[in-house]
Amino acid sequence: MSLNGTSLQYGRERASRYELGAKTLIRLCGEPLRTSADVFWDNFKNLQVSTLQNANFIILNVAGRSDYGRFYSADVVFSFD
Repeated sequence: MSLNGTSLQYGRERASRYELGAKTLIRLCGEPLRTSADVFWDNFKNLQVSTLQNANFIILNVAGRSDYGRFYSADVVFSFD
């Protein structure tokens, strides 16, 4: 790929992120238990990818990409009096 005016042009990347989460504080055996849960979804259109070819830095648009996942955590806080 040669570097000219056409190869230096690329489309605008668009990203959307959706996230929903909750946190709670309850008592377990008299000690506080903090929990949190989270789910997310990321959506990319015209994802930009950079690469190095023959000492030239190239940016290209590729198809879209979606990522999704979840996260959980719990913390027990003990106090020693």
